Amino acid sequence: MATTRLLARILVASLVLCVALLALSCRGGERHGALGTGVPPPPDVKPAKWNQERVTAIAVELAQQVDELREAVRASPVGKTIGSGQENAMLRLNDRLRLLKNESRHLANALKGGNGREATRPVYERVGNLARDAREEARKMFLPDPVMAKIIGAGAAWNRLTPYYVGV
Repeated sequence: MATTRLLARILVASLVLCVALLALSCRGGERHGALGTGVPPPPDVKPAKWNQERVTAIAVELAQQVDELREAVRASPVGKTIGSGQENAMLRLNDRLRLLKNESRHLANALKGGNGREATRPVYERVGNLARDAREEARKMFLPDPVMAKIIGAGAAWNRLTPYYVGV
């Protein structure tokens, strides 16, 4: 009975992680579409009307959420137990999150400096690519609930930012 509950919890946590990180990473760069299918949006889909103040606020929130996610992962006991099989995945995840933190801060700072959609698009796309890489590493481990909550928060901020770059 306890084993069944543990397996069910692992399955649910894995699904939540995949969905949250997918939302965070699938919309940047060449991965168009709601589920990152690689299919570009229809030609009549346009990005949302640019609102510098709103986009900047969302990017600042994204940078904060990514920073909190990185700290939650670093504080997590996952991957710290020798022989757990998750050490290498955790090292790679921490590295991806370090890069993601830097790029999300760069995006927020560029927007604060007055740069618009086209000037910040490459950074936006790089954030999406790094999030995809982090998602791939995170799939290899079981992350605790506090980390999952931070992933969901970062994914929500990314989802609010995406319509200004890609459209809906």
